[in-house]
Parts: sequence; structure tokens; C-alpha cells
Amino acid sequence: MTTPARFTRAERGFARRAANRMLTQERREFESSSSNAIYTTRVMLDGKLTCDCRGWTIRKRDRPRECKHTREVVGERVTVAIGEFLYVAAYRGQAEAEPEA
Repeated sequence: MTTPARFTRAERGFARRAANRMLTQERREFESSSSNAIYTTRVMLDGKLTCDCRGWTIRKRDRPRECKHTREVVGERVTVAIGEFLYVAAYRGQAEAEPEA
């Protein structure tokens, strides 16, 4: 009987980054205001907002995850809270140009 293949930490990280690239609709990077860190905010293909800053990763009781970076990416677009995440409403349709009348 063979044992299941074990992947190294580097291989798992590579696979996760590749999956994120394929599933990302919009990606923006922000410099930290208190350190030299760079935070990445993404709008996934389904409209889900994610960020890797501490403000977003800490779970807030009874509120969807958000941070100043996701608020800047959203701007005036409409968002919908589903569970602990915020989604940009009708994100795919916004990428298309509206026909001129």
C-alpha cells in the first residue's frame, strides 16, 4: 500500500498562488502606512473581496470582513454581504461598457 503524496510548503504555496491568479478579476496592491509591507486586495471572479492585511484577516463578530483597502477598491460600487464576506454586486457586468444611446 502506498502512502499519499506529501507536498512541501513551497509547492502548496505555488499551487495556492496559481489558483488565486486564475480566479482573480481585479488585483490591487497597497503600501502599509505603518511598515514596509505590501498588501494585496483582490476581487475574485464571483465578486468576493479579499485582502491579506491584518484588518481584513481578523474576524469581526456579526460583521462581514472589510478593511480600508477593500473599501478603496469598492469605491461607489454596490456590495452585498453574504456570511462573513462582502461581494461586489453584478461584478462581471460592470466590466462591460454600457452601450451608447
